[in-house]
Amino acid sequence: KAALTVYQNIDPLSHCDIITMWNKIGFTYSQTHEYSVALSCHERALEICRKNLPENHPDFAYSSICIGDVYDKMGDRLKALSFYKSALEIGHNALPASNICLEKWSDILERLRTKLKMQFKE
Repeated sequence: KAALTVYQNIDPLSHCDIITMWNKIGFTYSQTHEYSVALSCHERALEICRKNLPENHPDFAYSSICIGDVYDKMGDRLKALSFYKSALEIGHNALPASNICLEKWSDILERLRTKLKMQFKE
């Protein structure tokens, strides 16, 4: 977080750069199992999206996928499902059909649906 502050003072960043940095910070916290901090970072990125970008901007989709991933890791699969669906919907509207992210995000959504089916069978 300190690096983000320093970098902002040296060179003004675009909103997309700041969103990307918050998502990367969140990803790092997620990798160290600090999910509540990771979630806060990704939510901050999403809030910057809401304030500064059109609703169909790809950064909305990426931030939503990141939030869904954290919820999935925390075991809240229904919240994860909601964010994954939102990301895929935005992605279909914001990205070309050939974009690799759409395939990856579809796979993530299908894996989560499989987990949910198994969870509710138990």
